[in-house]
Amino acid sequence: MKVKLNGQDIELKIEKEITIGDVLGNIEQECRTRKNTITQVCVNGKELTLSELDELFENPHQIEIDIELFTTSGDDIRELLKSIGDEFIKNSEEIEKIPVKVQTGSDVEVIKAIESFSVNLAKLYETAKLFDIADIPDDLKFGEMTIREYQTEISSNLDAIINAIEDTDTVEISDIAEYELAPLVKKLGNGLLSIT
Repeated sequence: MKVKLNGQDIELKIEKEITIGDVLGNIEQECRTRKNTITQVCVNGKELTLSELDELFENPHQIEIDIELFTTSGDDIRELLKSIGDEFIKNSEEIEKIPVKVQTGSDVEVIKAIESFSVNLAKLYETAKLFDIADIPDDLKFGEMTIREYQTEISSNLDAIINAIEDTDTVEISDIAEYELAPLVKKLGNGLLSIT
C-alpha cells in the first residue's frame, strides 16, 4: 500500500495496525493535531464513496493499492463558512420575494427558493461538524445566536412554511417568509461573513 497526502508521499510506519482503516485512522489523527482533516480519499485514481470507504477500511494494509488523501484545513473551513454566508445573503433576498411569487402564482419559484436555501443549510450543518479544526467553539455566536439556536429557529420556520403550503395559506407563507425566515437567514449569513 502506497499513500500520498496532498500529493506528497507518506512513509508509513506500521506497528500494530492490521487494516487500512487502522492506518488511515492514524493518519487522520495526525492531521487533526495539525488542524486538518481528510476530506477526500482516492484509490488507484478513483474517488471513493462512503460505502466504498467502509469496504476499503476492512482490507488488510498489505494489499497493493495506491491511496491518495486530500485534506481541508481550518482556514479552508473558515473560507467555506464565509462563502456559505454569502449564499445565505442571496437566499434571504430570494426568500423576501416569496410574497410576490405567491401572489403571482409562481409556486415553483417559491419551492426553488426554499430548496436552494435548504441545500446551503445542509452544507453549513456538515461544515459545523469540523468547527474544531478551525478552532471555532460550538457555542460561538454568529450575530445573535449559536448555530444550534439558528437551527431551532430555522427548522421551526421551515416547518411552518411547509404546513402553510400544504394548507394553501398564502398569507401565512408570505408572512413567515418575509418577516421571520428572511431576516433570520440574513442575520446568520452576516454572522458567518464576520468570521475572522
